[in-house]
Amino acid sequence: MSRIMFCAALPQEIKHFCRQLDIKMPDKHNRVSYKKISENTEIGIAVSGVGQSRMKNLLDSISDVSVTYWVSIGFAGGLGPVLQLGDCIIGHKVLTSNGLVFSDANERNLIVGARRNILYCADKIVATPEEKQSLHEKTGAWAVDMESAVVARHAKSRGERFAWIRVISDAADETVPEEVLSCVTNNGFPSSIIAIKTILFNPLMLKIFIKLGLRSVVNSRRLSNEIYNSGLIDFDS
Repeated sequence: MSRIMFCAALPQEIKHFCRQLDIKMPDKHNRVSYKKISENTEIGIAVSGVGQSRMKNLLDSISDVSVTYWVSIGFAGGLGPVLQLGDCIIGHKVLTSNGLVFSDANERNLIVGARRNILYCADKIVATPEEKQSLHEKTGAWAVDMESAVVARHAKSRGERFAWIRVISDAADETVPEEVLSCVTNNGFPSSIIAIKTILFNPLMLKIFIKLGLRSVVNSRRLSNEIYNSGLIDFDS
């Protein structure tokens, strides 16, 4: 049986994909969900929390699961000026902070339109336009996340396929507010309690949190549609 494992950092990123598949959404308590969608295909969806170490811990915990295709999915920061908020990109190549490059070596079966896209996997959140521009100029990467290199490395070590699909949640000219970053707790998941305290201390943040919340809903829908349109899932097999 073919098994496709979709790996994301946060439940908010894969909310609509889970709805479309009618599969229980993983969360910080139950990190992985599975569903057989055809006679020969099973889908797995996993969430790790933000960051490379958390994704590695998650993948280590399911290392006994046989997987045909690993797909890193979720939101990403735009690096190049061409990409706008809500744009979706797909690729097979990930560049790490220490210069290593991971990619799917099966050139015959790469997803159309994904050959030249490069995703940079950072050790920390790249928050400011200046940081984004500098990273784009140095690496040529289109977007940045914090988990895909771990998924790519894991797939390569097992001789299994790999791809990434990302939707731009903050454009290259946008700054990610420090108050938003501070809402992510030690387990790698955002805390609504911290968000409420932040708003009480600074009421001006309410408008920003509402804007980002609505943006998350729209981007989650776009990500789900991109996954469906990619051709990765064959519902008829």
